[in-house]
Amino acid sequence: MTGAATAEHPRSYRALIVDADPRWRAILAEIVSGEGWSIAAGVDAPDELDGYDLAVLDVSPGTASQRVGLPLMERLAALGTPCVLLSGLSRAEVIAAAERQPRVLGYLTKDA
Repeated sequence: MTGAATAEHPRSYRALIVDADPRWRAILAEIVSGEGWSIAAGVDAPDELDGYDLAVLDVSPGTASQRVGLPLMERLAALGTPCVLLSGLSRAEVIAAAERQPRVLGYLTKDA
């Protein structure tokens, strides 16, 4: 299913992409928008998190900010937003935290 609005499905879908690397943001935005989804992308999340149908998040550990990483994933999961997580690190604690959240659809490791 694409995210574009149609007569059958009048609502378009919205995705949030949060990654510090502008190249990864661009790649992810191109993939998701290519399916007709509208995109909000940045190095951190906007203040308002309601209304997203999917979040793609870089979850590199070590941040205390509630606007990125695992804290952001937990906030989005509490709102019922499905998340896809990615990281340049294959850290067991990050993967374990992701697996505890029922709204996490998957975890991908970025290759350098």
